[in-house]
Amino acid sequence: MVGRVIRNSPELGVPVSSRGHRNLPSPAAHLVATSHEIDREVDLVMDEPMEPVVKQMKLIGTKVLVSLGEPFNTYSLKSVDDAKVVAKQLWDSYVDEVNFDGIDFRIENGSALYYEYLAQPLKDYATKNNKEIILSAFPGCVYPDEYLARAINAWNLTVHDKTKLFLGIPVTKDIPGFILFDRLIDTVIPHISDETQD
Repeated sequence: MVGRVIRNSPELGVPVSSRGHRNLPSPAAHLVATSHEIDREVDLVMDEPMEPVVKQMKLIGTKVLVSLGEPFNTYSLKSVDDAKVVAKQLWDSYVDEVNFDGIDFRIENGSALYYEYLAQPLKDYATKNNKEIILSAFPGCVYPDEYLARAINAWNLTVHDKTKLFLGIPVTKDIPGFILFDRLIDTVIPHISDETQD
């Protein structure tokens, strides 16, 4: 089943976690879930715990990711050390404590610097705790992506023998990034296949 994402509610304002770090999504979130079993949205209020909702989603086989970013606020990482602190707080607050399956990077604002340094510590925490973690990115339609290009390119420099790469594409013409199926098969898939052979 396709992974689901818990994201900041745009109307909630500045993303600040219960741990107080300015870069993390707030504990209030907006859960969007669509699967064979359910097709609904769940609003979580600021003081409502996320654990029961995450647990419910997992019971029906859904992967649940917390989304870092969104286009609604300005956010950035200040240094490599800041990226490591954010990685630790994401792990502690969401993956370890609430049992999210991973982190979705939807970086559309602020500085593009240091996001490539978030992934490795998260992978290290997963290995140390004998747990899998899903890391996904939501790059813009323009390639290379203004905010995630460095992070995506860093993937090519890491050891990734057990890594799975999933390509998410819009399914309707009204969504930016839509591509006809034939063109996808003829142009995009061969490029991805060539990259995975290296």
